[in-house]
Amino acid sequence: MKEHIRTVENQKSTDSDSVNGRIGLLVKKYEMGYSKFEGLVNVSRGVIYNIAALNGKKSKPNYDTLVKIVENTGVSPDWLLMGRGDMYQG
Repeated sequence: MKEHIRTVENQKSTDSDSVNGRIGLLVKKYEMGYSKFEGLVNVSRGVIYNIAALNGKKSKPNYDTLVKIVENTGVSPDWLLMGRGDMYQG
């Protein structure tokens, strides 16, 4: 059992395993840099970079940022927050 736990702990997480990673996937999907994506979703410069590029080591997304991402991209809140379902609302 301990060997299995070590194996799971050593597995590299994918981009879609966290909210920060899913935000990074959105930036890649839109094929724009962080500053342009920040303009698209109407957040201050550096906010998305600190969340996505640094994979949350510097900051976690706050409620207002998450709402702006959902409102300005049409991404599914369930996918963004929980990683469930399709990226975009049906």
